[in-house]
Amino acid sequence: MKTNNQTNEKKKTLKAVIILILLFIVGGTAGFFIGFMSGEIESVDLTAIKSFIKSALTYATPILIIAVFAFAVIFSIANYCKCRKAFTMWDGEDDEYIEKVESKLDIIVSILTIGLILVYSLFAVYAYTMFYIMNADTFLLLLPLTIAVFVIFFATIFYNTIMQRACVQLIKKINPEKKGEALAVNFQKEWEQSMDEAQKLMLYETGYRTYKIMNHACLIAWMISTLGVMFGIGLWPVVIVSALWLTMTVTYSIYGYKIEHKNKKR
Repeated sequence: MKTNNQTNEKKKTLKAVIILILLFIVGGTAGFFIGFMSGEIESVDLTAIKSFIKSALTYATPILIIAVFAFAVIFSIANYCKCRKAFTMWDGEDDEYIEKVESKLDIIVSILTIGLILVYSLFAVYAYTMFYIMNADTFLLLLPLTIAVFVIFFATIFYNTIMQRACVQLIKKINPEKKGEALAVNFQKEWEQSMDEAQKLMLYETGYRTYKIMNHACLIAWMISTLGVMFGIGLWPVVIVSALWLTMTVTYSIYGYKIEHKNKKR
């Protein structure tokens, strides 16, 4: 049994090393290709391509913001109403039935969070177009859309807060042992403390898997941003990626150390 475990560990380590080497090969190849093509691109007229990209950012971004907000609102309201109706029809004993309702509520919260991130990101892109791409005529032409974008930006924050709180309140009705007010500062801590062991285990496993994926994502983002430094994009992207990567790793290490020593004291 011990030999099999050691073999599996060696295979996992070898796989991780191979993936890391492949990532560096891909990054190096991309860097070489970009460096080689940079000399060739200078002889190509990119005016039409740049103009198309600027127009796409200027006109498509506000439409996408409105579309994301509309989808999040329609999806969340429709499914939340279904969940409330399903809860009123629950007999209080069918666990499989109510677990499906809770899963739908979790999906609603996830969609709202994803929508919020997309709206934030698209809003930043649109702000960039306003400051660096639009001229006065274009700005006046898109003024109604610009006003709508600002209204939706703040409406998204407000709506997400209200709808996520409604989902939390419904989950608390399903599970009376759940504690915490959704709008309170210490909500996450109280919510976690009211979880049973199975839910905590799932939460911790999800967090660990997310940590592993984000490590790979940070590595790829670091490689891309480092290549960007070589081609004049600047240091800020690599500084921000490195800071986030370091923060995540140090935080994980500190809490891992605290938990390990806390368990040893028991």
